[in-house]
Amino acid sequence: MSLSKMDEDNKELLNGILGEFNPGSLLNTSDISHDLLSGDSGFPSIDVHQDDKAWVAKIKLDGIDKDDLEVEVKDDSLIVSGEYNETSENTTDNGTIRETKSSSFERSISIPEGFNTKSVDKKYDDSFLKVTVEKE
Repeated sequence: MSLSKMDEDNKELLNGILGEFNPGSLLNTSDISHDLLSGDSGFPSIDVHQDDKAWVAKIKLDGIDKDDLEVEVKDDSLIVSGEYNETSENTTDNGTIRETKSSSFERSISIPEGFNTKSVDKKYDDSFLKVTVEKE
């Protein structure tokens, strides 16, 4: 199942739950679920798959500089952590508004048995980090 399909399924589930708890709310539950299920939540999205040769995690790094990212394998888990800062400026006749959004995150993903966690290949490409762990 693709990451985007899982996101859509999870959005429907979350919208149903949020709607049940607050049926007359003025909140837009689709915006809330989008924030919780996307990079807007402060966590980069990760797509993980494995085949007969390797276990691969592909992490979307929109807005995150690779120098602000830490990737390590510890106790059979891939741990990805980092922080990002985004600054925007809007000037109108009434003045200038500057906003800074800062966030840090840490994701931990279990690597299944049978993969060589001593040898991990990390490649940065475009706005993605691809981590490959070969099978033993």
